[in-house]
Order: sequence, then structure tokens, then C-alpha cells
Amino acid sequence: MQPLVISRYSIVNCLGAGSQAVYEALCEKRSGLAPCDFDEVKLDTWIGRVRGLESTHVRTDLATYDCRNNRLAQLGLELDGFAGAVAWAYGDDPATRKFLDAAGWEPDGAARALDVDDLLVNQLRYHVTL
Repeated sequence: MQPLVISRYSIVNCLGAGSQAVYEALCEKRSGLAPCDFDEVKLDTWIGRVRGLESTHVRTDLATYDCRNNRLAQLGLELDGFAGAVAWAYGDDPATRKFLDAAGWEPDGAARALDVDDLLVNQLRYHVTL
């Protein structure tokens, strides 16, 4: 079996929001658990609540889907550099560049040359905010 290399991740849980916050909590051996404080429930137990999640809402274009799980997903995407995406387009490929432009992607001025069988192929970098 081939090993799976994970080069980036984002995490949101009761220890904190973002990989740095969770890492620090783990290093300090802190628990994110707290006594249950649900308004409607009297239960002698501990819960893992993500601080501030109740006051957070999904983006306005996704308001129809506002719920706790989607708030967690959005928060995770916004942290640790996952709110944006990058694509490289061949400089001599106007169809791909036109498609990216129409889909809201924008060139950010970066360029590179990719070596393909001893032929340098120019590429332009595009970015978009998710």
C-alpha cells in the first residue's frame, strides 16, 4: 500500500480554531471539554463546544444552509489558508484562461516555466477566494 502524504490540513474543535491553536492546546495538555451548559438540557456530563460558533454564521450566499455543521466546515476552510485556491494555466492556452476568467479566477502576476521533455512551457498563476 502506498503511504498517503498529508501536506496541509485545517482543524476546528473544542481545543481551538486552526491548527496552531489546537497544537498549542495539545502541547499545554489542555482539554477542550467543559461541563454541559445547554439551555434545554440538564445532563451531568462534559461537552466539547467550539467557542464562538453560535455567534458565527455561514456566508450570506449560503444562508439557506446555515447550521452548526456548515459553520464548522466554513470556519475550517477559512483557517489555515484554505479560503483560497490556486491554479496554473498554460500561457499559450487561451481557452483555459478564458474559462478561469469567466469562473471568477484572476491572474495574480506570477509566472513559471515548466520543463516538459526539454521544452519550457510558460504558465500563469490564477487565484480565487472560495
